[in-house]
Amino acid sequence: MTDMVKLGDVLRPWKDMVQVKDTRSVPLISVKLYGQGAVRREIGDGKAPKPFTGNRGRAGQFVFSRIWARRGAMALLPSSLDGVVVTNEFPLFDIDQNRLEPRYLSYLVQTKAFLDELERVSAGASGQNRVKESAFLNIAVQLPPLDEQRRIVAILDRVDAIRAKRRRMLADFDELKGSVYLDMFNDDDIERRSFGELFNVRSGQFLPAKSQHDGPYAVYGGNGINGRHDRYTLEKPEIVIGRVGANCGAVHITEPKSWVTDNALVLSQLHDDYDMTCLAMILDKAKLNQYAAKSGQPSISMNRISTVMIPLPPISLQREFARRVEAIAAARAKVERALALDDELFASLQSRAFRGEL
Repeated sequence: MTDMVKLGDVLRPWKDMVQVKDTRSVPLISVKLYGQGAVRREIGDGKAPKPFTGNRGRAGQFVFSRIWARRGAMALLPSSLDGVVVTNEFPLFDIDQNRLEPRYLSYLVQTKAFLDELERVSAGASGQNRVKESAFLNIAVQLPPLDEQRRIVAILDRVDAIRAKRRRMLADFDELKGSVYLDMFNDDDIERRSFGELFNVRSGQFLPAKSQHDGPYAVYGGNGINGRHDRYTLEKPEIVIGRVGANCGAVHITEPKSWVTDNALVLSQLHDDYDMTCLAMILDKAKLNQYAAKSGQPSISMNRISTVMIPLPPISLQREFARRVEAIAAARAKVERALALDDELFASLQSRAFRGEL
């Protein structure tokens, strides 16, 4: 028999307040969107949070982000985050495991119906709609017996394991390109020239948000595609380099017919000695971000990177690299298509499971 219960009947708010004076001495949290879990927050140099009073959590507890819960930022704390200290933006809860299987909860809260409900109960300014703890606990859900919950979890776990395997394969393909590059070009005898000898750059064209109209053409900013537009500034594929922001120096090959904003630089070759696919990898390996101006918002310019030495491998070797990358991309595309089908299957099973139809 399936009962309707409020989450407040099976989740108990947890409080273990502690003073954190040295924010580097305790694990802090980041809850990823769309059910991708809770992970330890990485703190960059000079970016340690100020001392604060926080809530110390325990492995197995449930946590959500007040701002991003409606985008799936909810998770069970893994053992690696036992003792994590969170701000009041991340409510913590003990789970009544006599009535609720934790994994059942983690799947339930990622259903479209539940996320839609969170959207409805959230409150605040646009883009900052917070989910209040009381509103979250007041949400009613279907709760079958524990044995049925575990049966559903077992089915979804099997499909989710297949999806996780395919995601690992995609990550392996991405790493493989770098490995092929190092295998082919890790040679001190390869000629090198300065960036300024080989290339020119020009800034993209400013595109204010109010003037951007959804369309078929990719818009490139400081870290790749950030939207679509109904007009384009580049006719053919070009290499662009992020100009400003935390990801300045990021390298991308544009789609045909695309718009590049003034947050990126468009590369022009002064010599015909490069294959575009290979050049993009060469520039990526140069880690141009390290030459960014650090005062204020990070940024790079021609003046800052003109003296960076860039490898110039024989064009025949570059074309062989491009051929191998093309083969890797074709294999990766097959896995992407399979993952898309897996995602559709998982979404269908998840929806049916929480309607009592599985």
